[in-house]
Amino acid sequence: MKEKLNLLALETSSSQRSVALLQVDEVNNITIVEDVTSENSTQSLLHMIDNILKKLNLDKKAINCIVFGQGPGSFTGTRLSCSLAHGMSLTLKIPILSIESHLAMAEASKSKIDQIIVVASDAKMNEIYLSAYQVNPKYQFGFNILQSTILVACNDLVPWLRNKVNAFYKFQKQPNLVLVGNAWSIENINSNLNSSWLKTSIYYPSAKNIAILGKEIFLKNHHKKQILKDLMPLYIRNKVAFTIAEQKLGNTGNPKIVPFVEDKLKLLPQIMTEKDLNEVYLLEQEDQINPWTKKI
Repeated sequence: MKEKLNLLALETSSSQRSVALLQVDEVNNITIVEDVTSENSTQSLLHMIDNILKKLNLDKKAINCIVFGQGPGSFTGTRLSCSLAHGMSLTLKIPILSIESHLAMAEASKSKIDQIIVVASDAKMNEIYLSAYQVNPKYQFGFNILQSTILVACNDLVPWLRNKVNAFYKFQKQPNLVLVGNAWSIENINSNLNSSWLKTSIYYPSAKNIAILGKEIFLKNHHKKQILKDLMPLYIRNKVAFTIAEQKLGNTGNPKIVPFVEDKLKLLPQIMTEKDLNEVYLLEQEDQINPWTKKI
């Protein structure tokens, strides 16, 4: 792409909301201008966009692509950047794409190959959004996804990580764990961290890193009329409670939460004997009108 690229990025999934414009000129020099606010409104985002365009002496029509952070995070915040991105895309007739906010935080903290980055952000309700990455240039964006984003209980975060450290050894002889996100500063989590784990000061995703990751997708696909990506917010917690009927069946807690189970239990196959026939018969009753096991 020899012409100049102007890529606008929006990130509003956390309490720190930001807008950035990334420019790549004809000789691949990159310039990024970013503005940050704590306000949560379309008006404040539009004001920041106007200010950045004025700083760079650009018109909105010069924007080639718009990318937004899809979360996980604030329900209202992620919808804000998503809807604004879609509106500008339709108005300016430019492509739109989205980037996971946790991936943007990992991008901000990576420093060397094979580094293991664990991103944990406060999801409120005593729960945590959690993901893990290995820095590896062989993969898209330079990251091997070790754990896609899940929702875990606050008290399960540190036990989960301690249990997973052994699994990380196959990617790195001595895992250099880097902790990113605001969840690591929660008191009952911070007090239980291993001293060898490096806790960073990167607490929130930024539009700057959304732009950097978005640039990679755009430059590979700019010849297409439309870049097909997941253009909606990422909802990890899209059901926050069980219905009364579900609760009567014994369901409790959060429907989306992933219960922590330590990887110590090893299940080995055993030869079935006559002692097992009753249990087999009960299983068959769940699926068959006329179980046949005891008819033999």
